[in-house]
Amino acid sequence: MKEYKHEELELINVLGGSKYCYEFMKAPEKELYFIYVNGAKFATFEDYKNALIIHDMMQNHFAEYAHIYEAQGMTIRELTPEQLTQVKQRYYTQKQDEKGEGVSWGELAQINDLVSDAEIFEHYEGVYFVPDDFS
Repeated sequence: MKEYKHEELELINVLGGSKYCYEFMKAPEKELYFIYVNGAKFATFEDYKNALIIHDMMQNHFAEYAHIYEAQGMTIRELTPEQLTQVKQRYYTQKQDEKGEGVSWGELAQINDLVSDAEIFEHYEGVYFVPDDFS
């Protein structure tokens, strides 16, 4: 299956407030659907019916919990050092996946040498995180 970059996808629907963003998107030339949450790919579907079921569930979830996300959200600059490390690891892994390359445990352990704070602050500017984003 071809990997698509976020900017290549057609936006079908977007929900969000100042601290939470959910996007339902479609690949340009085929029946392939994506759900992004706060800029990160959450799910991929080859079937519109299944994609729509999850989309509806996400809409309902967002409608019910948006006020909580807005109240609890943190900007990239408000994260703890441990949370920032997790974001850097996810960011680096996603970038490597887009290039078709894997990530080693050593790279993840040395993530601060591979991804600068400035790079991550710029990439996630305007994105808000909630406690459930972190393990």
